[in-house]
Amino acid sequence: MKILMINVPYSGHVNPTIPLTKELIKRGHQVSYINAEEFRKKN
Repeated sequence: MKILMINVPYSGHVNPTIPLTKELIKRGHQVSYINAEEFRKKN
């Protein structure tokens, strides 16, 4: 499944979605995440 995640560039919004995104990828989904450049290296 392909999933597109779009979020606002604030840590309080981005940080809670990182574990979810990692789990989706771990389960074999293709995730594209759109956000501000400052959050690119967040993992």
